Amino acid sequence: MPHQVQPKLRVKRGSAGRGGRPPAGFNGEPTSKYPQLATRVPPATLESLRALAMHERRSMWRILVDAVEIYVRLETKPSGQS
Repeated sequence: MPHQVQPKLRVKRGSAGRGGRPPAGFNGEPTSKYPQLATRVPPATLESLRALAMHERRSMWRILVDAVEIYVRLETKPSGQS
């Protein structure tokens, strides 16, 4: 009696998503598409930025984006407001 081979059945997953880390940018954009910025800051400033990023569990670039937006908002207020 010859040996019978059982057919292999494939199990399909619900969604065939991509593996790896999801994009970290705004609206799911990959940050590799963002322009780069290189600047020199005093060591204490970099240490503060790193500590704040770790404390808030956010990336440094997101903290910088928020800081610039807040600065622009405060600096562009009409002179009569505080």
